Amino acid sequence: MDVPDVFTQAFVVEKDSKRFPKTSGWGYALFNYDAAGDEFTADANSPSDCGHSCHVAVMAKNYIFHPYQKR
Repeated sequence: MDVPDVFTQAFVVEKDSKRFPKTSGWGYALFNYDAAGDEFTADANSPSDCGHSCHVAVMAKNYIFHPYQKR
């Protein structure tokens, strides 16, 4: 596992079968974090299905994610 000393990105998964039918109801997004402005911006180079192939192996568990908690 790779743990950076400075928080730089957040990867988000959302389940919504109507919005994401091509990926079995799962949507994926990568957000870059700017510590100076305390803001997130969507990573324009990340495809919307970037996490699907990895998620397929555990999709039966229907994981639920929550907001990142600052340390």
